[in-house]
Amino acid sequence: MFNYENIYKLNELEIIIYNYVIDHPKEILKMPIKELAEKTHVSTTTVLRFCRTLGFSGYSEFKVRYKYFLEKKDYSIPLTNTDNLLSSLKKYETDEFQEKISTAAALLADSTGIIWMGFGSSSGLCNYAAHFFSGSNKVNLVIDDPYFHLQGDFFDEAAVVVLSVSGEIDNTIRIIQSLRKSQCKIISITNYADSTLAKLSDFVIPYYIPYQKINDIDITTQLPVMYIIESLGRKLLNEK
Repeated sequence: MFNYENIYKLNELEIIIYNYVIDHPKEILKMPIKELAEKTHVSTTTVLRFCRTLGFSGYSEFKVRYKYFLEKKDYSIPLTNTDNLLSSLKKYETDEFQEKISTAAALLADSTGIIWMGFGSSSGLCNYAAHFFSGSNKVNLVIDDPYFHLQGDFFDEAAVVVLSVSGEIDNTIRIIQSLRKSQCKIISITNYADSTLAKLSDFVIPYYIPYQKINDIDITTQLPVMYIIESLGRKLLNEK
Protein backbone atom coordinates (compact mmCIF):
# COMPACT_ATOMS: atom_id res chain seq x y z
CA MET A 1 0.00 0.00 0.00
CA PHE A 2 2.66 2.49 1.05
CA ASN A 3 5.78 2.20 -1.06
CA TYR A 4 8.79 3.87 0.54
CA GLU A 5 10.19 4.94 -2.79
CA ASN A 6 7.05 7.08 -3.20
CA ILE A 7 6.73 8.10 0.46
CA TYR A 8 10.13 9.75 0.40
CA LYS A 9 9.03 11.83 -2.58
CA LEU A 10 6.39 13.52 -0.43
CA ASN A 11 6.98 17.16 0.42
CA GLU A 12 6.43 18.66 3.88
CA LEU A 13 2.68 19.27 3.45
CA GLU A 14 2.12 15.82 1.98
CA ILE A 15 3.98 14.22 4.91
CA ILE A 16 1.45 15.91 7.22
CA ILE A 17 -1.37 14.24 5.25
CA TYR A 18 0.42 10.89 5.34
CA ASN A 19 0.88 11.04 9.11
CA TYR A 20 -2.79 11.98 9.60
CA VAL A 21 -3.90 9.05 7.44
CA ILE A 22 -1.77 6.62 9.46
CA ASP A 23 -3.08 8.02 12.76
CA HIS A 24 -6.77 8.01 11.72
CA PRO A 25 -7.26 4.91 9.51
CA LYS A 26 -10.97 4.29 10.14
CA GLU A 27 -12.00 7.95 9.90
CA ILE A 28 -10.34 8.39 6.49
CA LEU A 29 -12.70 5.87 4.86
CA LYS A 30 -15.71 8.14 5.56
CA MET A 31 -13.92 11.42 5.02
CA PRO A 32 -14.43 13.46 1.83
CA ILE A 33 -11.40 15.11 0.33
CA LYS A 34 -12.45 18.57 1.50
CA GLU A 35 -12.66 17.42 5.12
CA LEU A 36 -9.22 15.76 4.97
CA ALA A 37 -7.82 18.99 3.55
CA GLU A 38 -9.37 20.96 6.42
CA LYS A 39 -8.12 18.50 9.06
CA THR A 40 -4.56 18.75 7.78
CA HIS A 41 -4.71 22.48 6.96
CA VAL A 42 -3.83 22.01 3.29
CA SER A 43 -5.66 22.50 0.01
CA THR A 44 -7.61 19.78 -1.83
CA THR A 45 -5.02 20.13 -4.61
CA THR A 46 -2.31 19.10 -2.14
CA VAL A 47 -4.38 16.04 -1.12
CA LEU A 48 -4.72 15.04 -4.77
CA ARG A 49 -0.98 15.49 -5.32
CA PHE A 50 -0.38 13.32 -2.23
CA CYS A 51 -2.54 10.54 -3.73
CA ARG A 52 -0.82 10.71 -7.11
CA THR A 53 2.65 10.69 -5.59
CA LEU A 54 1.71 7.40 -3.89
CA GLY A 55 0.67 5.99 -7.27
CA PHE A 56 -3.11 6.49 -7.27
CA SER A 57 -5.17 8.28 -9.91
CA GLY A 58 -7.01 10.33 -7.29
CA TYR A 59 -8.57 10.44 -3.84
CA SER A 60 -11.35 7.95 -4.67
CA GLU A 61 -8.91 5.24 -5.76
CA PHE A 62 -6.75 5.96 -2.73
CA LYS A 63 -9.69 5.36 -0.36
CA VAL A 64 -10.71 2.14 -2.13
CA ARG A 65 -7.19 0.78 -1.90
CA TYR A 66 -6.84 1.97 1.70
CA LYS A 67 -10.08 0.20 2.68
CA TYR A 68 -8.75 -3.03 1.21
CA PHE A 69 -5.45 -2.47 3.01
CA LEU A 70 -7.24 -2.11 6.37
CA GLU A 71 -9.51 -5.12 5.78
CA LYS A 72 -6.42 -7.24 5.25
CA LYS A 73 -5.42 -6.09 8.77
CA ASP A 74 -2.00 -5.21 7.41
CA TYR A 75 -1.39 -2.12 9.48
CA SER A 76 2.37 -2.45 9.41
CA ILE A 77 4.49 -0.23 7.21
CA PRO A 78 7.49 -1.91 5.54
CA LEU A 79 10.71 -1.33 7.43
CA THR A 80 12.90 1.32 5.88
CA ASN A 81 15.95 0.00 4.09
CA THR A 82 19.37 1.65 4.10
CA ASP A 83 19.03 3.20 0.64
CA ASN A 84 15.75 4.89 1.57
CA LEU A 85 17.20 6.25 4.80
CA LEU A 86 20.26 7.66 3.07
CA SER A 87 18.05 9.17 0.39
CA SER A 88 15.81 10.81 2.98
CA LEU A 89 18.78 12.43 4.72
CA LYS A 90 19.70 14.30 1.53
CA LYS A 91 16.78 16.68 2.00
CA TYR A 92 18.54 18.04 5.10
CA GLU A 93 21.42 19.29 2.96
CA THR A 94 19.40 22.20 1.55
CA ASP A 95 20.53 25.76 2.29
CA GLU A 96 17.26 26.46 4.12
CA PHE A 97 17.69 23.52 6.51
CA GLN A 98 21.38 24.25 7.07
CA GLU A 99 20.42 27.82 7.96
CA LYS A 100 18.20 26.42 10.71
CA ILE A 101 21.15 24.40 12.00
CA SER A 102 23.34 27.54 12.05
CA THR A 103 20.71 29.58 13.88
CA ALA A 104 20.17 26.87 16.52
CA ALA A 105 23.93 26.43 16.97
CA ALA A 106 24.26 30.18 17.57
CA LEU A 107 21.60 29.99 20.29
CA LEU A 108 23.51 27.14 21.93
CA ALA A 109 26.78 29.07 21.68
CA ASP A 110 25.21 32.04 23.47
CA SER A 111 23.76 29.89 26.25
CA THR A 112 25.21 29.35 29.71
CA GLY A 113 24.55 25.61 29.41
CA ILE A 114 22.46 23.04 27.57
CA ILE A 115 19.58 20.99 28.96
CA TRP A 116 18.55 18.02 26.80
CA MET A 117 15.02 16.74 27.35
CA GLY A 118 13.26 13.70 25.91
CA PHE A 119 11.38 10.60 27.00
CA GLY A 120 11.14 7.03 25.70
CA SER A 121 13.38 6.50 22.68
CA SER A 122 14.28 10.20 22.78
CA SER A 123 15.90 9.83 26.21
CA GLY A 124 18.72 7.72 24.77
CA LEU A 125 19.34 10.38 22.15
CA CYS A 126 19.47 13.05 24.87
CA ASN A 127 22.19 11.15 26.71
CA TYR A 128 24.07 10.66 23.45
CA ALA A 129 23.76 14.40 22.72
CA ALA A 130 25.06 15.37 26.17
CA HIS A 131 28.10 13.15 25.59
CA PHE A 132 28.61 14.47 22.02
CA PHE A 133 28.53 18.07 23.28
CA SER A 134 30.85 17.43 26.22
CA GLY A 135 33.73 19.09 24.39
CA SER A 136 31.84 22.34 23.91
CA ASN A 137 32.78 23.79 27.31
CA LYS A 138 29.07 23.92 28.12
CA VAL A 139 27.38 22.28 31.09
CA ASN A 140 25.16 19.52 29.63
CA LEU A 141 22.27 18.16 31.68
CA VAL A 142 19.62 15.59 30.73
CA ILE A 143 15.95 15.47 31.75
CA ASP A 144 14.64 12.02 30.84
CA ASP A 145 12.12 11.56 33.64
CA PRO A 146 8.57 12.36 32.41
CA TYR A 147 7.54 13.06 36.01
CA PHE A 148 10.26 15.67 36.54
CA HIS A 149 9.11 18.70 38.55
CA LEU A 150 11.03 21.95 38.52
CA GLN A 151 12.14 23.01 41.99
CA GLY A 152 13.18 26.65 42.00
CA ASP A 153 14.79 28.31 38.98
CA PHE A 154 17.11 26.76 36.42
CA PHE A 155 20.32 28.61 35.68
CA ASP A 156 19.59 31.75 33.68
CA GLU A 157 20.04 31.88 29.91
CA ALA A 158 20.37 28.11 29.49
CA ALA A 159 19.25 26.49 26.25
CA VAL A 160 16.71 23.69 26.54
CA VAL A 161 16.75 21.29 23.56
CA VAL A 162 13.60 19.15 23.48
CA LEU A 163 13.39 15.96 21.42
CA SER A 164 9.87 14.76 20.62
CA VAL A 165 8.48 13.09 17.49
CA SER A 166 4.87 14.21 17.99
CA GLY A 167 5.44 17.34 20.06
CA GLU A 168 2.21 16.57 21.90
CA ILE A 169 3.32 14.54 24.97
CA ASP A 170 1.53 15.96 28.03
CA ASN A 171 4.53 15.72 30.38
CA THR A 172 6.78 17.37 27.82
CA ILE A 173 4.40 20.30 27.50
CA ARG A 174 4.03 20.58 31.29
CA ILE A 175 7.78 20.73 31.90
CA ILE A 176 8.34 23.20 29.05
CA GLN A 177 5.70 25.52 30.47
CA SER A 178 7.60 25.44 33.79
CA LEU A 179 10.97 26.05 32.14
CA ARG A 180 9.63 29.02 30.20
CA LYS A 181 9.27 30.83 33.53
CA SER A 182 13.06 30.78 33.78
CA GLN A 183 15.28 32.73 31.42
CA CYS A 184 15.76 29.72 29.09
CA LYS A 185 15.69 29.47 25.31
CA ILE A 186 13.56 26.53 24.14
CA ILE A 187 14.74 24.75 20.98
CA SER A 188 12.56 21.88 19.79
CA ILE A 189 13.58 19.10 17.41
CA THR A 190 10.30 17.55 16.33
CA ASN A 191 8.52 16.02 13.36
CA TYR A 192 5.76 18.63 13.27
CA ALA A 193 6.29 22.38 12.90
CA ASP A 194 2.70 23.08 14.00
CA SER A 195 2.73 20.91 17.16
CA THR A 196 2.03 22.30 20.65
CA LEU A 197 5.71 21.90 21.54
CA ALA A 198 6.75 23.88 18.46
CA LYS A 199 4.37 26.70 19.37
CA LEU A 200 5.89 26.90 22.87
CA SER A 201 9.44 26.98 21.54
CA ASP A 202 11.68 29.91 20.69
CA PHE A 203 13.12 28.00 17.75
CA VAL A 204 12.03 24.84 15.92
CA ILE A 205 13.90 22.34 13.75
CA PRO A 206 11.21 20.14 12.12
CA TYR A 207 12.39 17.09 10.19
CA TYR A 208 9.18 15.78 8.56
CA ILE A 209 9.58 12.03 8.21
CA PRO A 210 6.97 9.31 7.63
CA TYR A 211 5.47 8.08 10.88
CA GLN A 212 5.91 4.32 11.41
CA LYS A 213 3.89 2.12 13.72
CA ILE A 214 3.75 -1.66 14.07
CA ASN A 215 1.30 -3.22 16.53
CA ASP A 216 0.72 0.23 18.07
CA ILE A 217 4.44 0.63 18.77
CA ASP A 218 6.12 3.74 17.40
CA ILE A 219 9.17 2.68 15.37
CA THR A 220 9.68 5.97 13.53
CA THR A 221 13.32 6.25 12.55
CA GLN A 222 15.42 8.57 14.70
CA LEU A 223 18.24 8.95 12.18
CA PRO A 224 17.20 12.51 11.22
CA VAL A 225 17.35 13.49 14.92
CA MET A 226 20.82 11.96 15.22
CA TYR A 227 21.87 13.87 12.10
CA ILE A 228 20.58 17.14 13.56
CA ILE A 229 22.30 16.56 16.91
CA GLU A 230 25.65 15.84 15.29
CA SER A 231 25.28 18.75 12.86
CA LEU A 232 24.60 21.12 15.76
CA GLY A 233 27.54 19.71 17.69
CA ARG A 234 30.00 20.06 14.83
CA LYS A 235 28.80 23.57 14.07
CA LEU A 236 29.18 24.58 17.71
CA LEU A 237 32.62 22.98 18.10
CA ASN A 238 33.89 24.54 14.87
CA GLU A 239 32.85 28.00 16.03
CA LYS A 240 34.63 27.75 19.42
